[in-house]
Amino acid sequence: MSANWSSRSHTRRWVSEVCAAINIQIDLEAANQIALDAIRQHPMVSSVRFIPSENGSVFAVSSRIPPSAMALFMEELKKVELGMAMSSSPLCDRTCPTTATCISIGPQSRDGVMYFEATGLNVDPILASLSAAISASLALNRSRIRTLLRLKELQKASSDTLTDISKIKTDISVSQEISKSGTFRWDSSGEGREEWSDEVYGVFGFDKERDRPSFELLMSRIHPDDLPQFRQRTAEALKTSAVCNLRYRIVRPDGSLRYILSVARPEGHGLPLWSGMFIDLTDRHEMERAVSVAHMELTRMSRLMTVGQLGASIAHELNQPLTSMVANAGATLRWLDKETINGERVREGLTAIASEAKRASNVIKGLQGLARKSEPRFERMRLDEAIEEVLPLISNEIALQGTRMRSELSADDAYINADRIQIQQIVLALMISAWVDNSAKREKLIMLATKKQHDQVTIVIGYNGVNLRKDLLEAKQNSTAAADITAQGLSINLYRSIIEAHGGVLTLDVNDAGTSLKITLPIEFTPSNSVIEKPEVELVH
Repeated sequence: MSANWSSRSHTRRWVSEVCAAINIQIDLEAANQIALDAIRQHPMVSSVRFIPSENGSVFAVSSRIPPSAMALFMEELKKVELGMAMSSSPLCDRTCPTTATCISIGPQSRDGVMYFEATGLNVDPILASLSAAISASLALNRSRIRTLLRLKELQKASSDTLTDISKIKTDISVSQEISKSGTFRWDSSGEGREEWSDEVYGVFGFDKERDRPSFELLMSRIHPDDLPQFRQRTAEALKTSAVCNLRYRIVRPDGSLRYILSVARPEGHGLPLWSGMFIDLTDRHEMERAVSVAHMELTRMSRLMTVGQLGASIAHELNQPLTSMVANAGATLRWLDKETINGERVREGLTAIASEAKRASNVIKGLQGLARKSEPRFERMRLDEAIEEVLPLISNEIALQGTRMRSELSADDAYINADRIQIQQIVLALMISAWVDNSAKREKLIMLATKKQHDQVTIVIGYNGVNLRKDLLEAKQNSTAAADITAQGLSINLYRSIIEAHGGVLTLDVNDAGTSLKITLPIEFTPSNSVIEKPEVELVH
């Protein structure tokens, strides 16, 4: 491209072509070269160069421009903020009259300076105009290229963000599928802005294509017994803008029952939109139910083992009243055979028979309780009375092992809320199977004592002259000891789990004087079922 300086119209067209050529460039060096070549074509220009700035600072170019020209240019820069600064000043150190011209590229010469020298004391107006236009195009081109580069960066960042969002959505979907949880949005104003995740449709049994998310539709799945409390608690949460935790049951279209825990919170105080999530607890419910059943069977097996271990003692306890009943019956019959019947003697015989029959009945009743297959049943009971019922079952067994038993039941007026059979089972097991004979020559003694202290009662079993089983001693330091039934009976963790289910604590004390096991039980206790049976609703402020 060459200019015809004699024709203004041709010069304007030429400048337009140069600017257009600069504007389509995406290579900065190529754009710079077009601009330099164009200015250099003017016959008065002796030299021209583009001086780039460093880090957007114009001071980096000062060493490459004559001081006088640089000083005047800096004054012009101070007068403009965002526009183009242009200055021309004569150079006194040249052999012929020369003028230096500086034109800023970009606001405050952010991109650099276009510098050229031309002969004469004044710059030709055409030269000034075309150089300003070319410099402006150069600045605009650089701005355009920066914008394109920034746009590409933003596009890449947006693409990366979308990829991350897609990955997060996938992770959330997978985690929700694994945990059987989902999210929802509730619009309490009734304007229909509810949103459900796919898991809500799946767990609650809705059709995503047919069913539109709504609060009323969601409540149509809630179990009728749980619905009144659900409505009441959600209404309270709306009034207080409190976080709402709800546990309830739903009935799916196929009739299956699901256990749900949901948490919702307002998106802002007083706003109608609520965000929340839910978790399907059905599998956990079934697992806890299975664990509960297994635990119940485990404890029943232990009771049956205890009954088997007490076979000889039980036979002795039953044989005594039966023998007495036979003797009393024979004596009563002999009194009846006499010519003169002694009514008082007959009454005494029958009373003795009834007493011994009641004694035998109590032994059998205790055995039936131990062999009973049923879930724990908590009731108000007198602790000492429950223990006294089973002591006859073990007294003979302990005596046969050469060990004395002493009981001091002093919690006579203490009533506790407990499962009678489980408490009796623990006492029996700890009395007869928690120890081993160490063949010591000293006296062997097992002591059983109860005591009431304020709002709790204690059962203390002390062992003198005998050793506690090794697995029980080791479990004092090892809380992860196996919870199973061994040849010796229950493990310590099963003892502990039964006691803790009664709100109590089992402690072991080992010292030189002997070993003792202490059971502490609260007098007032409300059992909590480990399996979810009833819905629970909680408001958290």
